[in-house]
Amino acid sequence: MRYVEVSTTKTVQNVEKDLFEAPSAVMQTAITPRNASDSIELYWTADPSAAAGDPPPGYIAIMHFSELQLVQGNAVRAFNISLNDQWLDIGMTPDYLYADASFNTVPFRGSSRYNLTFRATANSTLPPIINALEIFSVIPTTNVPTDGKDGTYIYKYQHCYAQ
Repeated sequence: MRYVEVSTTKTVQNVEKDLFEAPSAVMQTAITPRNASDSIELYWTADPSAAAGDPPPGYIAIMHFSELQLVQGNAVRAFNISLNDQWLDIGMTPDYLYADASFNTVPFRGSSRYNLTFRATANSTLPPIINALEIFSVIPTTNVPTDGKDGTYIYKYQHCYAQ
């Protein structure tokens, strides 16, 4: 196995600006490369089942990070994140026992395989770390028809419960 599991029994709190609030139990484990000079490389393949005429699905990646080891002295854990060799986040430095996230706001599109790479920066003395990863597919809804009665049902439902 290329990766080592790192874990803690201590509570991992969410930082104030964390939009996703991953549970502490999820954030209490992470992986890091076995060899300190290696990177973390994760990938997924695109779903080829798009309907004829529809664009391929897009993907949103939410990456969750927390430092689980008390970094001593001059040790530094800092890393860059790239997708298919394009930088997403430069200089990610997770805080000890605080969860944070990095994510893309524009869906990734146009590839059959997506490679996420977490690589230590030049000044980092520790390898990268990741606690959790969520991948969401974004599919177009332009060709998804609605039933003509949908509006009537919504109106009746709202009217019934609004009283």
